[in-house]
Amino acid sequence: MNNKSSQTVRTPQAKDLSSATTIATSKVEVLAKLYLESEPAEISEATIAELCDWLWTEFQSTYIFLRHAPISKIVFP
Repeated sequence: MNNKSSQTVRTPQAKDLSSATTIATSKVEVLAKLYLESEPAEISEATIAELCDWLWTEFQSTYIFLRHAPISKIVFP
C-alpha cells in the first residue's frame, strides 16, 4: 500500500479569472475615486524631516556605478 498523500492542483477556470479581474478593477476604481475626491494630506514638518533623513540614508546606502565620460563628450547648452 502506498502512503503518499495525493494533492489536487486546481487550475483557474475562465470564470474565476473574469471575476478576479472584475474585483481588481472595482478596487482600482474605488482607490482612484478616493484619490481624486479626497483632501490632500497634511504632513508635519517633523514627519517631512524624518522622511527626508530616511530617504537620504537609503540613497547613500545604494550602490551607484558611474562610468567615466570624457569631458569632450559632455554638451553644454
